[in-house]
Amino acid sequence: MGISGTSLKLFSTGFYGIAKTLGMFTFTFIVVERVGRRKGLIWGSALGCIPMWYIGGYVMKNDPEAAALAGEVSRTGWGYLAMVCVYINAFIICATWQGITWTYASEIFPLDIRMLCVSLTTADTWLGSFIIARTTPYMISDLGYGAYFFFAAILVAMGLWSFMFVPETKGITLEEMDALFLRPMHKAVWAQMRGKPILTEDEVVARSKGMDVVQEKEVSVERIERR
Repeated sequence: MGISGTSLKLFSTGFYGIAKTLGMFTFTFIVVERVGRRKGLIWGSALGCIPMWYIGGYVMKNDPEAAALAGEVSRTGWGYLAMVCVYINAFIICATWQGITWTYASEIFPLDIRMLCVSLTTADTWLGSFIIARTTPYMISDLGYGAYFFFAAILVAMGLWSFMFVPETKGITLEEMDALFLRPMHKAVWAQMRGKPILTEDEVVARSKGMDVVQEKEVSVERIERR
């Protein structure tokens, strides 16, 4: 982005941390319950990819690294906007994907395997963060603007995946959660979009008696036959 000088780099890094912190506050107090998990992921991808597309386009057109090597240190308004986009992207991702994924992973698994599954998802998250942190500098130096386009495309793919395969879990009980994830995800999402209940009336009656729907129907048939 053409940032030079130790003091300015430290200031930029500190402000990046502030943007991420503000994003987490936004997630905690607004997004997680008011917006919801599914909508938060979709909107996070839709909004988060825009700064990446812009930064990639700016770097492709202006090549700030080559300009810095040539001794050109002046910046235009578009260059400052590209720097601001870095912080905007950090805020959006922390307000949506950074927090929602932790919440989602902690509530969708059955109680008997929840601790194991959350441990695995946590390890996977940190492994992914480690890989991104180690590879991003090489991607930026080797791919240039292509690195930003790559991350923007990944965000678009994440948004499409969330739209098709991530059901909403806000306000869903544990019983409904089990029923929600018993069916294929694209069918569960489509049913939610059409406003269909997660549990049918027969399933509610059966679960209240500690049985599944098939057992409840068998018991009902036996009662009718006895009469």
